[in-house]
Amino acid sequence: MNLYVSGEQCLFAARRAEAPDLLILDYRLEDCAGPDLLPQLEAIWSRAVPVVIVSGEHATLLQEALRDAPWPVLAKPIRPEELRGAMLAMFALATSES
Repeated sequence: MNLYVSGEQCLFAARRAEAPDLLILDYRLEDCAGPDLLPQLEAIWSRAVPVVIVSGEHATLLQEALRDAPWPVLAKPIRPEELRGAMLAMFALATSES
């Protein structure tokens, strides 16, 4: 697992790596919102990747903005079973779509 703090770092790393089986992406990066990177990451990898969004923000505005998101959004701190459940759900969805 690699940790990057900015969108620029994420995109730089993505260009040098194969697509991951699952992407855990923080909502708030230093220079952008994590979900805003998804179209660029999918273009780099030439495919969609299952995503789980994590966030330390508990603001109502954030919750409303991500209510209709196609991926799970987990609030930090994240319990292991919560992350495991979100990951399994995204793997199952990706498998059913392929």
